[in-house]
Amino acid sequence: MFRPLNFSSREVFPLLDRCSLDKVKLAIEALHKECPGSTNTVEKVQVNLAGYDSIEKAFKQLGVSQGHIDALINNTGAAFDGAFVAGNVSLRDYFTYAYNVIVAGTQVLTWTFIMLLLKLADPRNGCPPPSRTLPSIEI
Repeated sequence: MFRPLNFSSREVFPLLDRCSLDKVKLAIEALHKECPGSTNTVEKVQVNLAGYDSIEKAFKQLGVSQGHIDALINNTGAAFDGAFVAGNVSLRDYFTYAYNVIVAGTQVLTWTFIMLLLKLADPRNGCPPPSRTLPSIEI
């Protein structure tokens, strides 16, 4: 995903998020080696979807440094099944943790960052405007 963004002729600021900032630094170094001619910069951001504080911190960081974002891609996953199988968490806790990260965290992230997406000069980027009314469906 980051290679095409980094080679884009349009100035973009790819953001790389991982749980570990050390892994982010390594990924950015690898990206610079693969795309040495790119003039785009990559900004590292750390977001933990299980809690609101890191989402808010990332939002403030990007709002100050960039003022907008070009795209929001969330590829978060959570694997708590190993803890359940090992007997470290109950079935209810297993589902609660997974829902908190994958569903609730994703919704909070999108809700929070939508304002930075809408600050683009053309946030729809060539997409036709939606119809003002819902299409009628014959049943």
